[in-house]
Amino acid sequence: MPDRTPTSTAPRAGSVSGKLRAMVWLIVLPTLLLSVIAGMAVFHTERRAAVSAATETAEALSLVTDREMAVRTALLQALSVSPSLAEGRLAQFHGEATRLVAGTPSTIVLTAPDGRQLLNTRVAWGQPLPAAAAFPGGIDTRRRLIVSNLYLGPVDRRPSFAVRVPVTVAGQAMFLGLGSPVSEMQQIFRQQPLPAGWLGVVLDGQGAVIARTREPERRVGQRATGDMLDALARADRGVVDLRTLDGEPVFTAFSRAPDSGWVVLIGLSQAELAKSAWAAFAMMLALSLVFIVLALVLARRMSRAIAEPLRRL
Repeated sequence: MPDRTPTSTAPRAGSVSGKLRAMVWLIVLPTLLLSVIAGMAVFHTERRAAVSAATETAEALSLVTDREMAVRTALLQALSVSPSLAEGRLAQFHGEATRLVAGTPSTIVLTAPDGRQLLNTRVAWGQPLPAAAAFPGGIDTRRRLIVSNLYLGPVDRRPSFAVRVPVTVAGQAMFLGLGSPVSEMQQIFRQQPLPAGWLGVVLDGQGAVIARTREPERRVGQRATGDMLDALARADRGVVDLRTLDGEPVFTAFSRAPDSGWVVLIGLSQAELAKSAWAAFAMMLALSLVFIVLALVLARRMSRAIAEPLRRL
């Protein structure tokens, strides 16, 4: 007679263990994929946050630049009400202006509409005066403040800039100006220190370097790169991907000061930015891998705990 011994229907321990491992991997692999996606999201978020911070900093420092010009303009406006100036007693006014800037690197100059200097606090009264140098091409009438571009001081030959205000002298229209060395604009970055690795630059209205956080003594007076000048011709603020005068690839946030027309640039090294973002990505991925390994260990122990009683059947 045929053997009718019933076949055992008890689950095999190996089959159960294998199915548990397969189930764990079905959970782990999507989790790993999601971790990679989340890490990439962190990478891009870190980069966007850094660029956004640079943009805000550029806009804030452009307003600081305008404030520096406004302070100088206010000083000239206060000086312009001097009776000796209004009445044309220029010898007396020369003494007043000289005392005002004594002990500072600044110069007060009175010029005629045709650009001739009538008074210069760096030149003794009655001595021959140099040709005016601050506003050779006129002024930008779109701006609230009258600010020059970079020029070489006619007396001390230092890179300088100037602000000026219109005045009336003995019934005639003239200009009262205050010239200062561009090195004074470095105080913007001393008062508002930038994070390590950031590059700060101030440009005049024609794109010449006025102040710089790195090697200002080498770069002051140089024009910005062609790519940067093209970007400034298209917009007053934005972010561009270009190279610095040193040849370093950077993301550059720029903002033009509304009242003076000068520009502040904040450069972020692409290499440093990528390093920071990749570090955040790596940390996110490492934490995910730790949790995945712990899940695998726990699943292995659970599969053993389930499979062991089945082997005894």
